[in-house]
This record gives sequence, structure tokens and C-alpha cells, in this order.
Amino acid sequence: MTDLWPSLVALIDARRPDFLAKAEGVERAELARWEARFGLTLPRIYVDLMRTMGRSSGAFNPLGAYEHRLDPLAEQWAWLAEEEPAPYPRDQFFLVGFDPDPSAISPFELFLDLSRGDGADAALVEMGSNGVYEADARHDIRQTLGELLAERTLTYFELSARPVHGGLLILGDPANQSSIKNEVVRQLRDLGGSLLLPTSRASRASGSRARASW
Repeated sequence: MTDLWPSLVALIDARRPDFLAKAEGVERAELARWEARFGLTLPRIYVDLMRTMGRSSGAFNPLGAYEHRLDPLAEQWAWLAEEEPAPYPRDQFFLVGFDPDPSAISPFELFLDLSRGDGADAALVEMGSNGVYEADARHDIRQTLGELLAERTLTYFELSARPVHGGLLILGDPANQSSIKNEVVRQLRDLGGSLLLPTSRASRASGSRARASW
């Protein structure tokens, strides 16, 4: 699989040139230490993510609701590495995120499933709710880490910067009769909306509806 991270970094840099300078990553050696402890090899996109923003990513959370930063994760890794019997195959699953809200009820944790990876990327599963990690308690979220990062990056750095567009269908009396509809349309126009006239023959004949868009 082609590495995705350089394209995501290019998008971030194009939309927010100051962001990467403020983000703080981790040393590759730190991740290598955990790879050795768990007996696994992390996919390149996870290594690149953590080397770029594994300590700080400002207001951007690359894993959505899940905490991704190294320091709180390392506390979880240390416990999972020592727990006996192992709660799950340690060389297959690797914790990459957890719910940081202490008031959350039975939160899931986010893991890479390295048995479904190609070295560049890997599938994601949720498990650990109520401390349960058995196979029948694992939830396949049907995304790889790369797909989730692409979704989060595009949403935060591209789509959120675009103006919101929406439409409102206004139903009321025929246009040739006095109606509150006319006042609603006027107020929406004052707010910056524009009137889109009906396109169907029936609508043009009756004048029964108008659409304001902004």
C-alpha cells in the first residue's frame, strides 16, 4: 500500500501552514522500545502520526474522541504489557487510543489489528469496554487507521474551513394571496439567503412553495 501520511501532511501544510510547526512529535526510539516490549512492528502510518504529533496536536484530535498522545497512552501500555494472563494477543493488537473522559460509562479503547495490516496501515477495532478484551467483545469499526486519519484530517483542515451551505423549503399559501410566507422569505433574504424559484410545472402553476438557500 502507498504511504498516505505524506499526502495528509501536505494537505495540513497547505491549509494551515503554522500547524505543523506547533505540533510536537515523539522520538522513533521511544516507539521502538514499545515495539520490542510487545514483540510487534507498528505500521508506518502510526509511526509517522506519532513522530509528527504524538505529544501535542493542538485542537486537532486525529483519532476523534480517542486520546492519542504518548504520555497518557504509555501508562496504559505499561499496564497491558504486564497484565497476566494477557488480556488479548499482545503481538496482534496494539492500543492507539482511549476515551479520556473519566465520567464515561463503559468506554471502548481503540486498537490496531496487526493481523489485518500490510506494514503501511492496519485495521482498527474497539474493545476493552468494562475491561473485556475477549474475541466476542471486539468491535470491527470497518476502517483502517489511514482511512480514519484521512477522514479526520479532511474534515478538520478542509471541510470545516468552508462556509456552511443549507437550504430551507418554505410551504405556504399561493403566492398571489397574502401569507406569512412572504414575510419569512423577506427575513431570510435579509440574512443573506437567496430565493430559488420552483422548477416543476405544478409548482410554477400553484406558486405553493419557494426555496431559500444560503
